[in-house]
Amino acid sequence: MTDRFNEMIILGEAKKDKKGDGVNAVLILMKDIRDFQDKIDTCLQAQTDPNNRAKIESFDRLIDKMYKDLLGIAEGGIKSVRRQRDMIESEPEAEVEVVEETEVKPAKPSVMVNAPVIPKM
Repeated sequence: MTDRFNEMIILGEAKKDKKGDGVNAVLILMKDIRDFQDKIDTCLQAQTDPNNRAKIESFDRLIDKMYKDLLGIAEGGIKSVRRQRDMIESEPEAEVEVVEETEVKPAKPSVMVNAPVIPKM
């Protein structure tokens, strides 16, 4: 039971997204697309058949569109994160009330008297 509970806590923590994680994911995807572009270029250089070369070259146009779409997504996410940061920074700081410590004297303990007990015979 405890192992299952600990596993659920770990999974719950892993699912929590921080602000900006969406932008990070988009940027990572853009990096992966760049790596894919390098693979396309390598494949294109290896092709000798003109029909195959034309098909592979068409990927460039698709990748350009992907980059433009991802840039638009990242731009919106970055603006959102910056707006939230600016709102936090522009909030006035709450005034803190300073409370002076006063010495508290302990009260005298009250004397407790037990009720008399009648002896039994």
